[in-house]
Amino acid sequence: MTRHRYQYAVLRYQHSFGSGESINIGVFFWAPERRGLKFFINPKIRRLRCVFGPEFSEGLYHEITKDLERRAALLAEDLSAQQGGLFTTAITSLEQFIFDLVAQNASCLQWSEIFGGVTGDLERRFLQLQNEYVLRFDPEASREQRREQRKDADVWRSLRKKLESRGIFEHVQQNVELRGRFSHHNFRMGWVNGKQHVLAPISFDMAEPAFIVNKALRWSGILTDLRDTDFRFYGAVAPPASDRFSDEYRTALKLLRDAPHVDAIVPEEEFDSLLPKIEQTVLSVH
Repeated sequence: MTRHRYQYAVLRYQHSFGSGESINIGVFFWAPERRGLKFFINPKIRRLRCVFGPEFSEGLYHEITKDLERRAALLAEDLSAQQGGLFTTAITSLEQFIFDLVAQNASCLQWSEIFGGVTGDLERRFLQLQNEYVLRFDPEASREQRREQRKDADVWRSLRKKLESRGIFEHVQQNVELRGRFSHHNFRMGWVNGKQHVLAPISFDMAEPAFIVNKALRWSGILTDLRDTDFRFYGAVAPPASDRFSDEYRTALKLLRDAPHVDAIVPEEEFDSLLPKIEQTVLSVH
């Protein structure tokens, strides 16, 4: 899978410099290798009215944001065409042009710091960022627009479809229980080929970074409790949606991979690479 670098900044509406209160209203997203600028500004204002009350001017807000959208669209077209109409030097960072759109500390619109990451799907990541920073807080956004965190069950549904498509699922056991030194532990799926093998879907798509590490510690504790049991463990993990949690996610992966009995821990999007090994160990005894 081709991985693409990206950067993004969150656009905020700050009604009063004195109060310092602000609300996220948009996301600007830049993929330097594609010279692609995408942006989203939430047209809904109910949340702004609720927070800032009668002093909030709907007309002025729409005037300001529509003007920004117009100028951003011209900029995106210029960058995509690589015509150099606005810039005579190569653009490598979002910082090089967002402050030409909205000068920092010069209006009611303010930028966050600039974040970045790598993804295999730029469009999906852009939509995730819209949901993460803007729409999930908006009472007017539809359920389809508001992104809900992925649970273990969501990851499992994705894995199960892939297992079924390969003819593997019908040959495995569900809800396999293993007895540890201090407790019994259940795993979503298992099979026996000389020894017990188990698979667990694990979602680290969580609201707080500490929750990610705590969940990994819990799984590490389970595998440690099963230290004296002869089995192999496979985990398919969903990463957090927020790039801000990347350090905690890396810590969680290390905790899992260092735990006893672990054969493989793979990101959910790379689960296909694990399927041939599972298929071989499952079907060779059927």
